[in-house]
Amino acid sequence: MGFALDMPDREDIANTANFLSKEGTYHFLVTHVDEQPVSKKDQSAVDGFAVEFSVLDGERVNGECPEKGKKMDLVFFNPKLNGADGGKWARAKQGAFVIAAGLVDETKCGQRIEIDLEKAVNSQVVATVQHGTDQAGAKKRFLELTYANIYHVDDPRAADCPKDAKALALIPKALRRDPASFKLGKDADASSKTSKQSGGKPAASGDDDLGSM
Repeated sequence: MGFALDMPDREDIANTANFLSKEGTYHFLVTHVDEQPVSKKDQSAVDGFAVEFSVLDGERVNGECPEKGKKMDLVFFNPKLNGADGGKWARAKQGAFVIAAGLVDETKCGQRIEIDLEKAVNSQVVATVQHGTDQAGAKKRFLELTYANIYHVDDPRAADCPKDAKALALIPKALRRDPASFKLGKDADASSKTSKQSGGKPAASGDDDLGSM
């Protein structure tokens, strides 16, 4: 008995090898943003926005990152107030992305904002990605963001990730930041006050909590 199936496009098969599948922390280029993504399975609307990344650098082997040039898609889901955490992690992931992409800074945390996500295209970020697990504990096929670990390239938390120096040189100076300027976490206000009193620059926090952004 014959078996009927729908064959994929040639491009879909050819591009499979060009997708990032190895967990790790990478220096990425944002290549595309989709504010109204749809599911590839049934074309239903996805409640959030999707971002395509291309690897610029990361863990190196013999001086080169073997994953360089590979693509990755991430969906940043909208927070669900009726969810188990009240939408905290979804909100943190979205907030971390827009800060990483230089669309806003952390002074906007706790506020409702309106931004043009398309302006994130061609920005450079550092992010840690991993394979999640499904309800049965099985490893998922595609990578996802580890917690809210996506950072501006100048964020001290991204300091240990290898970065493509030539790509960094293309970032406009207006979009670069002093690593000491990053203020995130519960101690941000107290640290800022201490800095003003001492006349020094504010110290960076390693806390990923972006409040209610």
